[in-house]
Formats: sequence, C-alpha cells, structure tokens
Amino acid sequence: MTQEQIYDCMRSRWVVATPEEIVRQKWLEVMLEHLSFPKELIVVEKRLNKLDHIAFGQTDLPERRIDILSYTKKEGKLVPLILMECKCIPLTQKALLQVRGYNDYVGAPYIAIANENEIKVGYQLPGNEFETLDFLPAYPLLLKAIG
Repeated sequence: MTQEQIYDCMRSRWVVATPEEIVRQKWLEVMLEHLSFPKELIVVEKRLNKLDHIAFGQTDLPERRIDILSYTKKEGKLVPLILMECKCIPLTQKALLQVRGYNDYVGAPYIAIANENEIKVGYQLPGNEFETLDFLPAYPLLLKAIG
C-alpha cells in the first residue's frame, strides 16, 4: 500500500501527506502566495542545530525540528522573524508553550501555532506581557512592526 504524497515546494520533493504535513503545506502556500513571504527566507522541517543563525557547535540544543521559520535580513545576516508550529489538532496552550520553548533557542520576535482552520500569532510586549492575534500578518507588516 502506497502512502499518499503531497508536493513540498520548499524542499522541492514529494513528502508523505501526514495530517500535520497537509497543515504545513497549506500555511506555506498562504505565506508565499498571499502574504508576500520570500521563499528564499523560509526554512521547513529543520533541526535546531541546523539553523543558519544559531551558533555553530552550540551543544545545549534539544533534538527538535521546527516546522516553519521565516527570516529577514539585517546587515547581510539572517535574522529570525516568525517561528511557526503546525498541528493537525485543535490549538492548545500546550502547543503555544511548545513553540515558545523552541523560540528560546531560535529568538524570533513572532511565534505562531496553526492548524488547518486557525492560527494564533504571538509576540512579547514590553513588561513581559504576551499578545496574540488570530491571523497571520503579511511579511511587510511584520517587518514594519519590528522596525
């Protein structure tokens, strides 16, 4: 029995169409086709220790994979912009804590959890308050917001 496949335009290959992969591909399409995220500044399904901006040889990284990370460029260097965790289940506080934990290593100003039907985008306010949005802003708006 062959498993159903879905094409991943970021990795330029067919991948198994797991429920989570279907969610990931849906949000990648939204980001690329509707929200002006540059394809060359997105990484998909990468281990924390393989991310370009994390110090080479850093040994305290957990064996985890991020789902989607979009970068921006500042002074010629890649800088994380938004880290997204994709789920095939309802969004929960546990999922938000998971992506916040990953972001302790990644350092993106925005984090998101998403399933097929909804998204929660979070960011830190001054004074340690955490704000969430129920939509994913376009790439230029995220850049504008971080100055």
